[in-house]
Amino acid sequence: MNDDWRIGDFVAYEVPFDNSWDKEKVLKNIGGASVSFIVRTQFNRLCMLKRALESIVLQDLLGKDIEILVIVVYSKEFSPREFLEKYGSILERSATGRNVSFKYVPCEDGHRSNLLNAGLSLSEGEFVGILDDDDYLYPSHVATLVGVLRASSVQAAYSAADVIFVEEAGDTALELQSGSVHYALWWSVEKLQYRNTFPIQSVLLRKTSIGDLQFNVRLDAMEDWLFWLQFSMRNSLVGVPRRTSAYRTPKPGSAFWSERVRHHGRYQDSFDAARFDILGTVPAPLEVSSLRYMGGNI
Repeated sequence: MNDDWRIGDFVAYEVPFDNSWDKEKVLKNIGGASVSFIVRTQFNRLCMLKRALESIVLQDLLGKDIEILVIVVYSKEFSPREFLEKYGSILERSATGRNVSFKYVPCEDGHRSNLLNAGLSLSEGEFVGILDDDDYLYPSHVATLVGVLRASSVQAAYSAADVIFVEEAGDTALELQSGSVHYALWWSVEKLQYRNTFPIQSVLLRKTSIGDLQFNVRLDAMEDWLFWLQFSMRNSLVGVPRRTSAYRTPKPGSAFWSERVRHHGRYQDSFDAARFDILGTVPAPLEVSSLRYMGGNI
């Protein structure tokens, strides 16, 4: 495994893409898996939402059930119901060999965490994934992670992700860089206490492992980090050395990046208080973390 810690806080990984994995072997191992995807969207971002939904339907999870719950901030000004009813039926028909169902879930409380909690409570699949509308999956994402979960006793699996820099939010955002910068693959419970190590769409969970866990409704930023921290205190996770998704994030130094920093700063105290409640201490930066990963060919 060739890992190169050279691009700021990101890790550039030389890992195989879809054409190097044994698809037939993985698909044989996933059995009769059913997967629920919670897709969080708001405002007028239909172009990005379309791409996110397509990336789910085009998964290499042949002959399996996929449930897509589109959780929407309800407003009179924006409601993608008509779009989803029309486009969802097109996607369902195009999903050859798969049973794909769409559920439209308007959420009057538009808080980011409430949208996710609504999805967790309604999801019915054996496995659950989360995909924000501005991110997307590569075709091998679900089959890779389900294959790992079916072959082990871990409660969640995650993979590496391409990081795509953009200068502004919304459908018109220009993608500036793709394919060379990747989110860190390695993690440990100690490391996760002071740094988020993977984006939200990278992870696939067993539905039974969630229990009473919820996303913290006091947070409108870093809510996924706190959720993974709580999850890791109860459950085991494993990393898979393969890039299977793309995560869009502000280009450092752009106006979009500056606004993201300010937005996170507004919730830092609440996050720190919630993290202290979980850990009972303030974690110190680590120089060395224990590494845990799933190696070899899948």
